[in-house]
Amino acid sequence: MEADAVARRAAGRGYRPERMISSTALRCRQTAEIVQRAFDEALPLMFVDELYNAPVETYLDIVAENSGLASLMLVGHNPSIEEVLEKLIGADESASTIPTGYPTAGLAILDRPDDDSPFWYLADFLTG
Repeated sequence: MEADAVARRAAGRGYRPERMISSTALRCRQTAEIVQRAFDEALPLMFVDELYNAPVETYLDIVAENSGLASLMLVGHNPSIEEVLEKLIGADESASTIPTGYPTAGLAILDRPDDDSPFWYLADFLTG
């Protein structure tokens, strides 16, 4: 399964979120549980109904609500996840990173800017 391969690669690179928030949709729940096993069974995992068919603003609100965390992972749906990436890193960077669209089991690793930059930094992008 692609999610398992991506989760293992992410764990191997030392990417471990402080919290994971997932849609309640079956496929998202399955993906989140695979990721949780790959990182650490104790990884806090929350399921949020509002992410199912949610607009990009809902995802961005969740990111803002968790801004005090060192790291956060979202497991959600397209096209919203793709739109979130574009909003956070900018349209040009997003288009060059995922020219054919956000892939299933894709994992974007982003860093918040320390300066006045309006965009986050894309540190890595993993796919199955």
